[in-house]
Amino acid sequence: MSATALLDTMSKQVAAECDQRRANANGDAEAILAEARAKSAAKRESLTTSTDAKMELLDLRWRQKAEAEAAKADLSMKNEAVKAIMAEVEAKVRAIVEGDGFTEILDSLLAEVMAVAEGEVVVLAPDKQVGHVSAWLGDGPIALGAQDLSEQASAGAFTGEIGGTMLKDVGCDYVIVGHSERRTLYGESDQLVAAKFQAAQSQALTPILCVGESLDEREDGRTEEVVTHQIDAVLDAVGVETFATAVIAYEPIWAIGTGRTATPGQAQEVHGILRAMIGARNATIAAALRILYGGSVKGANAQELFAMDDIDGGLVGGASLTAQEFLAIYRAAQS
Repeated sequence: MSATALLDTMSKQVAAECDQRRANANGDAEAILAEARAKSAAKRESLTTSTDAKMELLDLRWRQKAEAEAAKADLSMKNEAVKAIMAEVEAKVRAIVEGDGFTEILDSLLAEVMAVAEGEVVVLAPDKQVGHVSAWLGDGPIALGAQDLSEQASAGAFTGEIGGTMLKDVGCDYVIVGHSERRTLYGESDQLVAAKFQAAQSQALTPILCVGESLDEREDGRTEEVVTHQIDAVLDAVGVETFATAVIAYEPIWAIGTGRTATPGQAQEVHGILRAMIGARNATIAAALRILYGGSVKGANAQELFAMDDIDGGLVGGASLTAQEFLAIYRAAQS
């Protein structure tokens, strides 16, 4: 081979090797660049994800704070609504007990009772108002009573209970035991009522023992059975002699606050049963025992009811909140 041909061949080999090296270098550079770009993209994605997470966390915290503030505001509104309702109820009660309506009732009663000077009137006040009513009545002819008392006859720690000594201290002479609402709403048994009867008498309070049947019991023909059981529970616990200083009130549950009233004949039938029960054990006590009717007595029906032989008066509920209505009942008891 000539020198020229050899030189040409070597030049081509060198050129090819240079081209290969350039290609390899370019490939390495592109790989490095691609790797750098990938790392940069991953970093950007990581940064973006981290930022999004932080933003999402901040958004969650903001939403939680907003929900807490809304719940707090809602609770505050509900509390205010409850306070408003309680204030309204208290105002209504106070209007009855301390307002002009109640003042009118007491003033009218005092004047009427003092003028007639016959019969007996007892105001049975809610526990919260007993002291106020006692101060209003003073030493006048109208007696004071309460609507319930504890069955605990002895002194002791009975938190929340109203004992007979408390009622006596504020001037009460009477107290209701066994009212139908206490029996039906609070599950007071005949035995518990008997214990309350005994607790009242232990503190020289006159118990007004309420008895009566429901509509279902009347329609089932069980009226006598029900009232007999209610009276027997007391007789068995404390004896008939205690009824010499007690009052019975027959209040048919189906006629209380419903506008329905037992006919005079229906009421007399039950009153007769009650008096006969006591009379079977002691005729003298039975003859002197006062048995009241307490089923929606009104001025319009009072005279007819009170004309019955064994109905000695009324345990008056809603009608007692209107002065003239109650006075009409009172006058009917005098005729």
